[in-house]
Amino acid sequence: LLTKLDNIIDFSIIAAGKYIEECIIIRRIFREKLKCWIDLASYRLLRRIEFDMIREDLKNARYVKESNELICCVWALIQLPISIKQLADKD
Repeated sequence: LLTKLDNIIDFSIIAAGKYIEECIIIRRIFREKLKCWIDLASYRLLRRIEFDMIREDLKNARYVKESNELICCVWALIQLPISIKQLADKD
């Protein structure tokens, strides 16, 4: 759809400037919607990965998902909280 709108805007032989302006507005709105949908899908995917991660040990977690088309492997280092005493000892 974006390609079609770009072609209409860039190569249209229709002389009506209002039509081109409407296409530009539609393209802008559609891009904003696409951005929101991609952001939401990315957020949901990352939250799903976080939820399905398997705790390997105290500091490590992993996520593995396999399908016919793709294998996704994620490893994460889990930061442990540092006590105030440990911070004072480092100084």
